[in-house]
Amino acid sequence: MSAQSEITRFVQFYNSELARTGFKPDHTSTRESRIAFLQQTVKRFCSSLLAMKRADPTRPISDEVVVFVGLGPEYRTF
Repeated sequence: MSAQSEITRFVQFYNSELARTGFKPDHTSTRESRIAFLQQTVKRFCSSLLAMKRADPTRPISDEVVVFVGLGPEYRTF
């Protein structure tokens, strides 16, 4: 499976979760609520090829980026 196809499938799933839950990741939500929503969505999507992004262990996890972590030239596609 290519990184682009997996990320496209995730974006579609993410949008369906936004519609299903009514969550709005905008200026009215907190960073913590956006992280929690993205974590739950990544778990529900259930792919071993996607993970949430963290630049390094001392920095907080991203509230808006997922990473494709497959083998080959697409390794770590955001």
